[in-house]
Amino acid sequence: MYPEFSKITNSIVILIISGCGYNNHSARTTPYQTTLYVNNGYQLEATLHPVQGDDPPGLILAHRLGSDRHEWDTFAGRAQSQGYFCIAFDARGHGQSLAADGRAVSHRDFRDAQWLAMVDDFAAAKEELIRRGVDPENIAVVGAELGGSAALYYSRSDPDIRSVVLLSPGRKYKVFDTEATIRDLRETPILLIAAEDDSYSLSSSISLKEAAQGYCELRTYAGSRLGVDILAFSENATAQVFRWLLETLDQSN
Repeated sequence: MYPEFSKITNSIVILIISGCGYNNHSARTTPYQTTLYVNNGYQLEATLHPVQGDDPPGLILAHRLGSDRHEWDTFAGRAQSQGYFCIAFDARGHGQSLAADGRAVSHRDFRDAQWLAMVDDFAAAKEELIRRGVDPENIAVVGAELGGSAALYYSRSDPDIRSVVLLSPGRKYKVFDTEATIRDLRETPILLIAAEDDSYSLSSSISLKEAAQGYCELRTYAGSRLGVDILAFSENATAQVFRWLLETLDQSN
């Protein structure tokens, strides 16, 4: 169904980083903040990184445990230059997110049900992208560590998600059984990225690749960086994420 995701040559890397892809949407505009009102009452602060043009592809960016949406600022800026309309949000219990009654809440106090309800955060982010003009059938999710596990879990419930990228995935994070979830995603292409010296994520990625029933690729990188830090310190990793998105999202717009 999908072309072989082979090793990128230097010439391809140069093309991707210099702006190939969705060139007709590549004009940069200023990021701005908005609030997502989740159907269970949570209020999540989010940053939109918009692009010009009709029906651009969208990226939902999910941060790691204990972090916030700003860890995606650099990557989102580069994705903008490739023509992707991005949204990065503070997951419930993180950053500037608030509970239904306006209280600040911490993920440290979460029970299983509150973790599982994170799928509603992704749904709210997707709705916001669509409201801003993103093609509803051309959206990918990119998640780091816990954010990746939650992103995968959400993607299982939303068949419209076209592609998934997981940075430093684990077999299990909190209540998310990533290995069981990936078996159910037969139609959604998945890219796994792990550092070679991060033994847990590396072994988890190998197990996830073996468990996957659909199109799934694993890419590893030297060092022990985790999550978004892999992209910050590896130009090739960033280029391969964009290459993956080019192969798995619709190119017709």
